[in-house]
Amino acid sequence: MIVTRAPFRASFAGGGTDLPAHFQKHGGATLSVGLGRHMFITGRKMFDPSTTLLKYSRIESVVSLEEIEHPIFREALRHFGLFGLDLGVSSDIPAGSGLGSSSTFTVALVKLLSEFLEENFEAHEVAKVASSLEVDILKEPIGYQDQYASAFGGLNLFTYSAENGVRHESVNISTDQREELAESLWLLKLPGGSRSASLALTQSRAFVDSSVAATDALIELGSLAVEAKSRIEREGVQVLGEVLRESWELKKKSNPPGLVDEHEDLIRQGMRSGATAAKLLGAGGGGFLLFMVEPDNAGRFSKSLSNFKLVKPGLDFVGATTIYREEKD
Repeated sequence: MIVTRAPFRASFAGGGTDLPAHFQKHGGATLSVGLGRHMFITGRKMFDPSTTLLKYSRIESVVSLEEIEHPIFREALRHFGLFGLDLGVSSDIPAGSGLGSSSTFTVALVKLLSEFLEENFEAHEVAKVASSLEVDILKEPIGYQDQYASAFGGLNLFTYSAENGVRHESVNISTDQREELAESLWLLKLPGGSRSASLALTQSRAFVDSSVAATDALIELGSLAVEAKSRIEREGVQVLGEVLRESWELKKKSNPPGLVDEHEDLIRQGMRSGATAAKLLGAGGGGFLLFMVEPDNAGRFSKSLSNFKLVKPGLDFVGATTIYREEKD
């Protein structure tokens, strides 16, 4: 039995610049952090190796790869040449959250399957394979930030280019700064069900392709992410409030009217109640709002928004990892 976990992520700046259609022309960069909320994958070898059992929101019991309906399970097993496994999924956060849930699942699964082959992939290799499965093989209209943010954990700058692919730089902050950042972050679950990130990203991409102003806003978002790294290292994590506010204004400009700004009233309520900054996480249409709140204002903030599901997620500086392994003959 092997159990792996991978953290969800919150993006501060640069979302959208990690899509190949953008960064292959203009370059891109994202600033994000791993959250202390996780996707877990459990796996063991089946007694009957001719069968694979998959347990997620439904159950699949199959005798061949081609029978598998879940595309990521199917292509990940194909990539690693594995079958005859009992695999199950558990998550701290529901799907369609805006926290990169699909890619977090893929990262945890890639880490698990690499462990079965005793290859013990490190973060960069996990992210690279997860990205290839989703973007290259399954042709999902998504980018690369979610896979890399989940695989690495921590506070990071990722840069994207046609020449160099994806490059990773950790943002150097002290233990006290980590605790300060963790204490300030809140998630608010938006009303309604989950939404399709692929659909929202497709709509956003079409808008960017037809709008010079939207493209310019995306380019500014990438520059903001790069500049934020050096500012945080000089001035501390408190500058993230300013970064988040600017990021939200640029995100609204880079997306179709109505796709991301329908929650503006809720953001204003949070700001009036003590938050210093906020933005919608993900491509729009549902999920979570991210708020930054000074600890002294936490009581007022949580009371004002008590009708909503509020979560203090904490942070993860480990990334994708194996948390349990039991060998049986």
